[in-house]
Amino acid sequence: MPDTNPDSSRPMSPTSHPAYRPDLPWSPAFGDDLPAAEHEARWRMLFMMSSWLQYQQLGRLIAHEKRIAAPTRTGLHVLVVEDDPANLMVMRHYLQGRGYVVHAASGSTRAMSVADSIPIDLVISDIVLIDGNGHDLMRSLKAKYRLKGIAISVRGSKADIELSRAAGFEEHLIKPVNFRALSEVIHRVAG
Repeated sequence: MPDTNPDSSRPMSPTSHPAYRPDLPWSPAFGDDLPAAEHEARWRMLFMMSSWLQYQQLGRLIAHEKRIAAPTRTGLHVLVVEDDPANLMVMRHYLQGRGYVVHAASGSTRAMSVADSIPIDLVISDIVLIDGNGHDLMRSLKAKYRLKGIAISVRGSKADIELSRAAGFEEHLIKPVNFRALSEVIHRVAG
């Protein structure tokens, strides 16, 4: 399979991709003490296995959505907080394809620094993050900037949704995210 971004002819590699973060551990199970070569090899494996297929599927989805022309607020600044690099990459690509200005963060600390430096209109955050949780992050962002947010989680019980709403999220979506539903929720929440 070619390691090429379908949106351009330039070759892609995990180390040149915006989602690549050499400062992050591969996984809490592997610890922070992986040798650099092993760390990069694991990122390369993840990138090659997931990104090509996800880009292909995402390209078809974006082309389909452009045909049905769901409403978007072009230029809306969206902060996406996701600790999984593949999910972050797909979410960023999808939202940019819809005309949003996407700012990405892999954890709570980075998300707060992005929000401190850039005016954000909407937050889309995973609940389980590498350095905290999305509920605490949303409480902080809501108190400091009065931001609206959409929670994304693998958990979707009534109690989980209530926790997200109590933390300040307007909506709670369950992974894997249906992009059409995400577009509708963004339109509804961001107005």
